[in-house]
Amino acid sequence: MKEGYYPWFLNAQQVDLITTALQNFVIAFKYIASGEISVNFENNETLLRYYSPEKKDWLNGAVIMPPIPVEKRCLIIKDKELIEKLKAQKKISVTLDFDQIYTSVPIQENKHDIPYFPRLLLIVDRSSGYCITQNMLGKDDISENAIISALYDYIMKYGRPKTIYVRDEKFSSYIEHLCKQIGVQIICGKGMRNINALAEDIAELMNR
Repeated sequence: MKEGYYPWFLNAQQVDLITTALQNFVIAFKYIASGEISVNFENNETLLRYYSPEKKDWLNGAVIMPPIPVEKRCLIIKDKELIEKLKAQKKISVTLDFDQIYTSVPIQENKHDIPYFPRLLLIVDRSSGYCITQNMLGKDDISENAIISALYDYIMKYGRPKTIYVRDEKFSSYIEHLCKQIGVQIICGKGMRNINALAEDIAELMNR
């Protein structure tokens, strides 16, 4: 399983990894089943199995589950000329939904490639539900570049929107810095009803 790609056959490296993982899982499970190791999974514990170079042996033990790392980043736009150009555009009382979604039908360019799901970049008027921008991205298109480019094109054509709604913090991180510089409010995680409906319509159309 790989984000943006259709589930596909394992390659040699992945087969080696999953074989090793399953072999060690069986051994680790036997320690728990026999009562040799007690792990309180409900109290945030997990079973750690690791190889010790010093003892030259595999060791097992109950440890506190480490927190899942959350990647927090913000795309910094350093092009001052671009920022000034956007700031010079008129401010309009428009609220937008801005999102990137995967289409439901995979594409395989040749038989040796893993099929992938194209991404669709959408800018929708939040009040009317009218789709203003609809860009199809290929597997090699970089999300942050496409997102900034779409926002730039919109502002240069229509003006600076009052507010942009985005689905999550990951998408927000692409435009947060730029929008702060040009006086556009970002609201995250308040629902994307129009884009969700549009995605369902696109899926139905592609699956016919």
